[in-house]
Formats: sequence, structure tokens, C-alpha cells
Amino acid sequence: DRLDIIDEQAKTVCLVDYKTGRARTDNQIAGKVGWADLSERERALPENLRSPLRRQVIFYRLLCELDPDFTYQPVSAQLAFIKSKAGGKPVLREVALTDEDVDGLKELLRTVWDEIQSLAFWERVK
Repeated sequence: DRLDIIDEQAKTVCLVDYKTGRARTDNQIAGKVGWADLSERERALPENLRSPLRRQVIFYRLLCELDPDFTYQPVSAQLAFIKSKAGGKPVLREVALTDEDVDGLKELLRTVWDEIQSLAFWERVK
């Protein structure tokens, strides 16, 4: 994975996340179409957080924002599916990163953290 500087003066970057699995469509990454392997809980998430790939790059943005020493602002992301084409070139998918996405992920993280602390997940595991 890497960070590409978009504009040095504006301090903006693009997050690039390399993936070794088969390429996913833009609609899968956006959470607009279902994946057979999503859990019931993931299927119930808002569309913008449903895709694990999208949640991951949103989480990367959140990490960048929470690091007081990191002075750049992630404004976009790319998923680079590196084993998807015989010619060796990765399939690139652009992922927008919005404040709404980050706020939604923060709320999801708070909810999951509360469930962990209260051991609420334990009842689902039994």
C-alpha cells in the first residue's frame, strides 16, 4: 500500500490499497450490489459502509486524520487489483472518500467497541 501526493501545496494525497484477489466492480466496492460472502450484519449496514473494501480505505483515511504528525489530507483512494489481468497491469478502481463516510465509520466503530466492552457479541457466538 502507498500514499501518492496529489498536491504538495494543498497537502492532499490519494491512498492506494493493493489487492491480490479478483477485481471487484465499482458497484461492489460502492456497496450497491451484494456479495455472497457478506455477513448478515454487513448486509444491514448503510450502502456506503457495506463493502469491506470501501470500509478499509475509509479506515485508512481515519487513521491519517487521527495521526497528529501526518500533515496531508487523504481526498481519494484507489484499489489496485494486481492479479486481475494477464498482461500484468493492475485493475484500478477509484474510491471517493467523504466526510459522511468517515463519520459513519466512526459511529460503527463506537457501536462495535460498546458491544465488545459489554460482551454483547458473545451471545451471537454461542
